[in-house]
Amino acid sequence: MAHQPEKLTFSVTEAAAASGLSIRKIWFELAAGRLEAVRSTGRTLVPRGSLLKYLGIDETGNPLPKRPEDKVAPQSLISEPDIPANLDREDSSTNSSSNNPTKNASDSNPPVRAWDDFFKDRYIAPEMADWTKVYRIGHAMLVPTFVDDSKALLFELDTGAFTNTLSLRAGLKADSIVPEEDALRVRGLSGEAKAVYSGKATLSFGHLQQTDPAIVILNLSNVSGHIGTEVSGFLGYGMLRLLDVKLDYRDGLVNFEYHPKH
Repeated sequence: MAHQPEKLTFSVTEAAAASGLSIRKIWFELAAGRLEAVRSTGRTLVPRGSLLKYLGIDETGNPLPKRPEDKVAPQSLISEPDIPANLDREDSSTNSSSNNPTKNASDSNPPVRAWDDFFKDRYIAPEMADWTKVYRIGHAMLVPTFVDDSKALLFELDTGAFTNTLSLRAGLKADSIVPEEDALRVRGLSGEAKAVYSGKATLSFGHLQQTDPAIVILNLSNVSGHIGTEVSGFLGYGMLRLLDVKLDYRDGLVNFEYHPKH
């Protein structure tokens, strides 16, 4: 994909050809929200940046560093590969060798299962040693974040959230909490939030810290229930737009950089 940087959007067919994925897979990822979609003259288009991020490739077209066990760096990194069909079957080469009665069992390799290629430990390349370790559940990236002097809480990176947000429980750490139902209306996929508050809190994550004098506080229990673990807040677009953010979906790493030029 690095050979055509001037193309800003792809049709679904072009996205499939550029990424090596099937057209069906592209549609599936669009429906799941893991790929962004824009509509133009009745067509569904995939932004180039969204496709690169999904594949684990930065804007210059460079893939993530190869793992020590990889012979070469992959040209594209699919963050959520299809589960192999033979996941519970031994490698075919192992089966063929075991059917040869003349082969000494001590000379054969131990069975290799498809799980070995599907699940891997996190790898942190030397040049990414100072990146922040995060938790990934599906497409959600959960960043360990401190609210004032709290223990580490999990905040979701969410460019769809207009500002930083605290859950009701995390909001207990904030100062000067006031009701905001009349002054601030927050609406999401589940409808309009019933209880909305604001307060003063300092968020610390990665190597950064930001004090928000009026951070939004609301009930995030539906979000936590959907993801399967407690989500204590969102790191939203209002702050993320001030940063250079690099995501490594493969190994669960995020790099936050603030430049005064913003």
